[in-house]
Amino acid sequence: MAMKYDPTAYETWRQNFELRQSLAWFSGFIWYMIWGDIFGTTGATLGCALICAAMGLYKLVPATRRFHMTLRLAGTPLPFIDFDDLRRIMNDPVHKDDMWLGRGFAWGPTQTQRVADLLKRDWHKTYREALGSIYVLRFIRRHFFLCLFRPFEAIRSYKEIQKRVSEDQGQFWLHGVGDTDEDIFQKISHTEGHTLIIGTTGSGKTRCFDLLISQAILRGETVFIIDPKGDQDLREKARRACDELGRGDKFVSFHPAFPDESIRINLLANWTRPSEIADRVAALIPSETGSDPFKNFAFGALNAICNGLCSAYETPTLKSLKHYLAGTGTGAVAGLVINVLNQYLRKARPENIRKLDQYLAALRKKDQETIAMALVQYYQAEGPADSDIDDLVAMYCHNKEHFGKMITSVLPILSMLTSGTLGDMLSPPDTVAEQAEHTWRDTKDLIERNAVVYVGLDSLSQATVGQAIGGMFLSDLACVAGARYNFSEMQPVFDDRSSWERFLSKLPFIGKKYRLKSRQQTVNIFVDEAAEVVNQSFLQILNKGRGARLKLFVATQTYADFVSKMGSKDKATQLLGNLNNRICLRCVDPETQKFVTDSLPKTKIMTIQRTQGLSTAAYEPVPRGGSLSERLAEEEVPLFSPQLLNMLPNLEFIASLSGGHIVKGRYPLIVKDKSEIRR
Repeated sequence: MAMKYDPTAYETWRQNFELRQSLAWFSGFIWYMIWGDIFGTTGATLGCALICAAMGLYKLVPATRRFHMTLRLAGTPLPFIDFDDLRRIMNDPVHKDDMWLGRGFAWGPTQTQRVADLLKRDWHKTYREALGSIYVLRFIRRHFFLCLFRPFEAIRSYKEIQKRVSEDQGQFWLHGVGDTDEDIFQKISHTEGHTLIIGTTGSGKTRCFDLLISQAILRGETVFIIDPKGDQDLREKARRACDELGRGDKFVSFHPAFPDESIRINLLANWTRPSEIADRVAALIPSETGSDPFKNFAFGALNAICNGLCSAYETPTLKSLKHYLAGTGTGAVAGLVINVLNQYLRKARPENIRKLDQYLAALRKKDQETIAMALVQYYQAEGPADSDIDDLVAMYCHNKEHFGKMITSVLPILSMLTSGTLGDMLSPPDTVAEQAEHTWRDTKDLIERNAVVYVGLDSLSQATVGQAIGGMFLSDLACVAGARYNFSEMQPVFDDRSSWERFLSKLPFIGKKYRLKSRQQTVNIFVDEAAEVVNQSFLQILNKGRGARLKLFVATQTYADFVSKMGSKDKATQLLGNLNNRICLRCVDPETQKFVTDSLPKTKIMTIQRTQGLSTAAYEPVPRGGSLSERLAEEEVPLFSPQLLNMLPNLEFIASLSGGHIVKGRYPLIVKDKSEIRR
C-alpha cells in the first residue's frame, strides 16, 4: 500500500507559501475593488472580487497556523510563579491528588518528525527568523513610546536584547515544536516509585528541587533534604517555602559549618538489634568488594562493643564507640569488660553471687587489666556461655598489635565524626544535665514532628566526613523505614471522611476496611549529588521504602557517577532500575544521554529521498535523457535523540513518567513577589 504524501506533515518548516497565496488573492480583491471604483462596478467585477476575498481567507487559515508554528520556535518568556499561584494550582479540585511539574506538552512521533525536518535544514536561519519576528512584536508592545518618539534608541536597545537572547544556553526551539504549552501533572501516588533527576551543572536541578519541595511542604508532608554541597540557596528557599506556606516552625537544618544554627542529632538512636549499629558504622569504610577482611574485622569489633554497651545498659554513641575501639588494650575496654561480666554473672548465676563477691574482694587492690582478665577466667570457668559476651571477651583478649592494625580503616572515620564541634553535634552527652542544654533529635523524632529538615554535608570542605554523615542519615532513615514497615499500627481515622463513609465504617463487615487505615506520614527524601552518599541503605530504601511511605527524589549529573561509586555498571544499573520516574535536564555526557534515551521507545519518521540522473553514451558525451524522482520512506529513530539532551536550555527537561508517559516541559522559577521581577 502506497504511503500518502502530506507536505504539511513532512515539510513542516518550509517557506510559508500559503501566506504568499493569501496575499496574492487579497491583492486581486483590492485590484478589482479599485477597478470597480474607477470604471464602475459590474457583476463580473464584484464576483471576481468576492472570489479573491474568499480564496484569500481560505488560504489565510493555514498561513496563520504555519506562521504561529514558526513563531513558537522563538520560545516564550521564562515562567515565574509565587506561592499564591502554586497554592492555587495545587488546590484545584481536579488536580488535588497530582504533583505539578511545570508547563509543557506530550512528546510523540509528531514532535520527533518536526525536529528531524528542522535539523536537516538551516535551522539556525529558521530560528533567527522566528526569533526576529516574535521579539520585534514583543519589543514594540513593551516599548511603544520609545519606538514612537526615540526610534534610534529603540533600535539600539532591541539589538542589545537580541544579543543577550542569542547568547543564552540551549536551543529554545526545542520547546516550540509542540502544539500546546499546558500544565504537566503527575499522580502523587505514582511518585512512590521514586524519581531520578539528571542534569549537568547549572541546568536547573536545584530549581526542580525547589518546586517539588515546596509542593511537599504545602501538602503537609515530612521532607528531608540531603545536600552534599551545602547549597545555601537551596536551604534558604526551603526555609522561605516553610515561612510562606505556614510551616515556619517545622523547618530545621543541620550543617557542620554552622553549629550555632544547626540541630543536634543522634544518628545511632534508631535500631532494633545492636548489630545494626555496627553495620551502620562499618558501612562507612571504603571497600571495593564490600567484604574485605578489614571491614569484616571492624564490624566484629564494633558489634562486640555495641553488645557490651547494651548489656551494661549504656546507649551506644559515636563517641563511646570510638572511645572503646581506640582504647582496646587500655583501661577503657577493661572497664567495660568488668562492668558487663559483673552484671551478667550476677544475673546468670544468682546462686553464686556470694562467691563472686568474694572473688572480686580479693582483686580489689589490683588494676583494671588484672581484674578484667580475672573475671574473664572466672566467666570461662563458671559460665554460662553467651555468644555476645564471648565476642566481647574475644575482642578484649585479641592480640593488641594486630588489633590496632586491623582497625586502621575505621578509626580515622570515627575520629573525624567525634572531634570538635561536629562530635558535639552528632553524639549526645552522657549525663542528663548536659543533654538538657540542647534539644537532641533523631530521624524518627523528626518524622513524628512532621519536620522539614535540611542536611548540608559540606562535602566541598571535607568530602570523607560529608559522605559519612550522608550515609549515616540514609542508614538511620532505612532503619526507621523498616520499623514503620514492620511495626506500624493501623489506626482508626474518620476526620477526613464523608458522612457516607463514616456510616459504612460502622457496619460489621464493610467497616473493617475503613477502620484499618494507616495514618503513616509520607516522607519525601531529596538527595542532591546522590552518588556521593549512596550505600547499601540507600538501595534498601529504593527497594522497600514504598511500603513505609518513603519517596526518594535522586539528583545526579552523570550515569558514570553511580558506576564509579558502585564499582560496576551492573550495580549502577541495579540501583537506577529502582527509579521509575526519570527527568532529564541538559546533559552533555554521551553515556548518560544513551542511558536516558534507551529507556524511551523507538518511532518512525518520514523522509523524502530525491534522486536524479542523466543518460549518456560513450560515443556521444551530450546527455540523451534524464530522470528525476522522489520517494517517501520510513526510518526508525529514537523518540528523543540523545544529542538533543545537550541542546536543552536551563530549566527545560524531557521526562518519562508513570510507566511511559513522555513529556517535554519547563520548570518555573518560584519568587516571593512577582512584582519584583525585572521586565
